[in-house]
Amino acid sequence: MELKKIKLHGFKSFDKPTELDLYPGLTGIVGPNGCGKSNILDGLQWVMGETSYKNLRGSEMDDVIFSGTDTSVSRNFAEVSVVVSENKLSSKNNSDNEFEIRRRIERNSGSKYFINSIEKRAKDVQLFFADNSLGPHSVSIVKQGNINQLIEAKPSERRKILEEAAGISGLHHRKHEAILRLNATKTNIERINDVINEINTQLSSLKRQYNQAEKFKIIASKIRQFEKELLQIEWNALTDRESELKNQISTKENTIQLQKNKINELQIKEGNLKKKFNP
Repeated sequence: MELKKIKLHGFKSFDKPTELDLYPGLTGIVGPNGCGKSNILDGLQWVMGETSYKNLRGSEMDDVIFSGTDTSVSRNFAEVSVVVSENKLSSKNNSDNEFEIRRRIERNSGSKYFINSIEKRAKDVQLFFADNSLGPHSVSIVKQGNINQLIEAKPSERRKILEEAAGISGLHHRKHEAILRLNATKTNIERINDVINEINTQLSSLKRQYNQAEKFKIIASKIRQFEKELLQIEWNALTDRESELKNQISTKENTIQLQKNKINELQIKEGNLKKKFNP
């Protein structure tokens, strides 16, 4: 990957927009102490995704925003962008094989990252540089005093440096993310299985309730049928009893009428006898 240009605006000592063109080969930036040379390197680290304000020689991340001088007012934002070109896989997505990576911070609002004006996550930018053997902590950026640290580094630290130089640190990040996603997927599957088991338990209970309800409906239907049959039997019995009572009443009435007729006949006979014996 080739770094072609760096732009700074409102970043540390760079109040006004500043653009530096970097050409193939060796480019030197010279100047007296305190003119901002180290701030250019800080800006390069920052746009590559540096998240530690201590590594940028500040007490908080907002310290990278221009704080003002006697002649210039402070800024509410800082912005650094770099233009890079590279000959790797990214060329499939960019016909010019150039990318502009930009980071902008607003006071008390945090940072935003952009690749070719498209907003990205900090991790996307960090992986972009890691895949190209670059990054805020890569061996491509060596500050004063860092050479001794490289010489005295522990084997694990040297391995990390070599991985960054070889461009495989991004693979480790992706592997780690894939493992996290896999673990999250396993957790989700376990949760889904728990939900399925709970649903199956509820389903079994509902089936039992349904079967009980169906049995209740059948029993209730039989009870209603039995009640109808019982009412019909009672009705028939009452009807038969009514007919029987009517017949008994009719018989009694006939008997009474016969007795009345006999009484009338006897009264007539009695009258005739009286006439016969009492002329």
